[in-house]
Amino acid sequence: MVMSGLCVGDRGICSLIAGFDPRPWEEHSPSFATPSAAEWEEALRQAKAAAEANLFGFPVTQGGHHTVIPAVTIYAWNEFGEGGILAPTRGQGTMLLDTVAKVFRSVRAMP
Repeated sequence: MVMSGLCVGDRGICSLIAGFDPRPWEEHSPSFATPSAAEWEEALRQAKAAAEANLFGFPVTQGGHHTVIPAVTIYAWNEFGEGGILAPTRGQGTMLLDTVAKVFRSVRAMP
C-alpha cells in the first residue's frame, strides 16, 4: 500500500493508492496484486487517523484563524493498467468500496 502526501502550504492532502505496478506499461500485461481487505482497511484507517490529526487536509483561514479541513483522496477509480482500482471487479467485487464505506461511514461531508 502506498500512502503519500501532496503538500499544500504547510499541510498536505493524503493520497492512498489501492495498488500500483508500472510493469504493465513495460510488459504489456497486467502484473499487480490488489490489497487484501485487511491490508486495505488498515491503510484507510491510518490515512483517516492522519487526516483527523490534521496532518493531511485542506488549509483554510476563517476570521484570521488557520485550520485544516481533514481530507483523504484515493487514486483511482478505474486505472486498470496500473492497479489503482476502486471500481468493482470480477475478482474482488465491491470489497474496496465496501471497506472505504466501513472506515469512513461516520465522517460528515463538508457543507
